[in-house]
Order: sequence, then C-alpha cells, then structure tokens
Amino acid sequence: MRRPEPELVAMLATTAVLAIGSGLLRQGCAVADGWCPTDLKVMWWERGLAAGLPPYQTPVPGSMGLEYPVLTGELMWLLALPSSTLSGFVWLSTIVLGLCAVAITALLYPVAGRRTWLWAAAPSLVWYVSYNYDALVSLFAVAALVLLFGRYPDAIARHRIFAAAALLGVGGAAKLYPLLFLLPMLLWILFGDPRARIGLAAQALGVTLGTFVLVNLPVFLANPAGWLAPYLFQASRPIRVDTLSIWVVLSELPSGWVNAAAAVATAIALIAVSVWSWRRGRQLGDYPLLPASLLILIAYLLANKVYSPQYLLWLLPLLVLAGIGASSVIGYLVLDAALFWALQLAYNGTGQLMVVGVISLVTMAGVRFFLTAAFARQAAALE
Repeated sequence: MRRPEPELVAMLATTAVLAIGSGLLRQGCAVADGWCPTDLKVMWWERGLAAGLPPYQTPVPGSMGLEYPVLTGELMWLLALPSSTLSGFVWLSTIVLGLCAVAITALLYPVAGRRTWLWAAAPSLVWYVSYNYDALVSLFAVAALVLLFGRYPDAIARHRIFAAAALLGVGGAAKLYPLLFLLPMLLWILFGDPRARIGLAAQALGVTLGTFVLVNLPVFLANPAGWLAPYLFQASRPIRVDTLSIWVVLSELPSGWVNAAAAVATAIALIAVSVWSWRRGRQLGDYPLLPASLLILIAYLLANKVYSPQYLLWLLPLLVLAGIGASSVIGYLVLDAALFWALQLAYNGTGQLMVVGVISLVTMAGVRFFLTAAFARQAAALE
C-alpha cells in the first residue's frame, strides 16, 4: 500500500485540528446563558431536536420544524437522539462535520496540490464547521466536481459522470445549492457535439433528479406538508440585516416584492453565466467546467437574498479548484474573520458595542460583496 504524502498528512491533521477548534469555540453551549455562536442552538431548542421530535412529521409546539431539506434535517435528528445536552449535540455534529472537512481536503489535494492549504489551514473552518451543516453539503459538491476535473465527456467512463450526477442529487437533498452545478455539468456534456451527446446529458439529468427524489420520497410520502415546509419557509423568508445580502437595502419594502425580485435576479444571473460559459467555450475550444461552476455559485451568492457567513464553506473549495489567486483568497479569509466577529458583536454586544457591531457587520458584508464580484472577474479570465 502506498503511503500518503507527508504534505497531505499535514493538511489532513491541520484540518482536523481546526475542526476540533470549531467545537471548542462552542464551549459556551454547555451552559444555558453561555456564548454559543452556532445555528445548532436554534435547531436544538426551537426546532424540536431537544425533545427528540422526528423532523417533518411532528409539529413543534410554539415553533416551526427544521427549515432544511431532508438529508440535513434527518442527520441533525439522528445526531441529536443520543445527545442529552446541546453541548453533546454540538460535539457529535462537530465530529461528523469535521470528518467532512477532512474529506474535502483529501479530495482537493490530488487535483489542487499545495493550493489545498488555502482550504486545509483556513481559520474560517474554526468559525463555520460547527456553525451549521454546510461542510456536509460542500463535500457532495466538491466530490462531484473532482470526479470530472480535467476530463472530457468523450474520454471519461460514463459511470464517473453518473456518479458525479448522483452526488449532486444527494447534495441537493441536503441543501439545494449543489444542484446549481447541474447546469455547467450538462453544458460540459453537450459542448462540442450536442446532438450526439443529448442522450448522455438526459441520462445524467435523470440520475441527478432520480437520486434527489429517492432521498426525499420517504419523507414526502409520510407527510407531504412537512416535506414542503422548509421550501415554503425559505421562499417566504424575510430579508433582514442578518441575511447579509445586497437586498437588505430594500428590506423596508414588502417582503413578497423583494423576495420575487431576488428570485428573478438570481434566475437571470444563472442564465447569463450559462450563456457566457458556452460562448467562452467556443472561444477556447473547450467548455470551462470549473470556471463556469465557480461563476454559477458566485452569481447565486451575489444575486440571491441570503449570503450567510458559513457559505464560505461552499465557495472556498471552488476557489481552490479553479485556481483563483492565493493572495485574493487570503484577503477574503481575513475579511471573513472580521465579518464573523462583527456578527458576534452585533448579536451579543450591548449598548455602543452592539452599534459598532452592526455598523461593522454591514460594512464587512458590503466589502465581501465586491470581493466576491472580483472573484467572478478572475474566474471569467480562466481557461
């Protein structure tokens, strides 16, 4: 058996240490009034996990059920069952999500090499591994893209394409965002000879949708209204300061109007990126799968009504895979650290400190918007 390279071992160890640090950052979760910077606190106390209520099936007295798709919700529930305290639930989640972060490091290294350090040693892993279940979702998306990295539809085994398609379907059952990458994957398949590859594209689409349906079907059949509830919640979710998107400037308008405008803007942005990527492929003679995938994600983050801090776990692996400049990525990570701590100050500070936190939070979110747009310009120039 071939021994793993020393640098990879160092990367895996570093990622694991940072994941443990993410759990340690939540030590305040062990006491009722302790500092607990994680969405899991809300899931535990207000979404029925503390009471062991099965998600999507049992109404939560005085609150709503889990607002995430079934794979995330069911995993949260399973990890909550053996936990008698919020702290125990957070630590079990940290172990699972830390393993997801380590797995992403292992996936990135063979294709990104030393650039993988940008992920493996990112301080943001401390902020976000235990913040929510986004590391799990990111793992599915990264695994799908790595399967297709540097390959061509005519020179790749079909089972590899179908495996990537299935991973996107499973990831979409955890959070919808991996389904975004279905667009560039289908264009990648069709590029060059659409008529000859239309069957393969249809099969890949069928695998993704079939996998998504297969994961969701048991919950849907048991309680259609419970299955639909997370999607209705996200669709009607009001835009507030804590959504950290550009749409917060319109937050005083009726939420229905702003939600509709954000949805239309997001759809237009995704279509525009798809058209651009096809034309860019014509210029290059090859479809730019990774730049297109990164641009699809950036378009979603910029145009959508929510740009949560933990979405960095979505963006950072793609920045590594696509080859965005290290200095730009490090600058984004520095800004992200300031954003995270401004968020804590805004929600946990009092008096003038809270005001400083809110002002800092809005400022950092605005700067982040422009830095993310700068990534789009770099991605568009990649070959």
